[in-house]
Amino acid sequence: MSDPGSVDASQTGIVDDDDLLAAIQAFLKQDVVPELKGHAAFNARIAANALGIVQRSRELSNDIERLDARARDQFDFNCDATVPVTVQLSRALAEGAVTVSEELFDYLKRRQLLVTAINNPRYASRVEAVSRWCDPPVDD
Repeated sequence: MSDPGSVDASQTGIVDDDDLLAAIQAFLKQDVVPELKGHAAFNARIAANALGIVQRSRELSNDIERLDARARDQFDFNCDATVPVTVQLSRALAEGAVTVSEELFDYLKRRQLLVTAINNPRYASRVEAVSRWCDPPVDD
């Protein structure tokens, strides 16, 4: 959440967005969900999980942007800054304009690990991929 070197919100009265997201998520999980039943409880869990995705996206989106920027520079395909790198790369692969290489495969693996770290970091297949693809394994 907050930068460890930053001033504590309890001292300043200023709370950042990540703190707010964490507080709402904790409230939903700890106070709301236990009081609900059935579909309402399910929807509250979904809402809490969605807040977690937003938090992780805020934390990791710069990493994905940097990785994509390197891919844009590294791989030989026409780059249009208005079109996501993944879309351009998919088109280039489909057209045979990009050669599949170890570097390309490494980019795709790294990107997928970041995306799943946002969407579902405890997903069993992600854990398996980290153990196979990362040397040394990536810490979460």
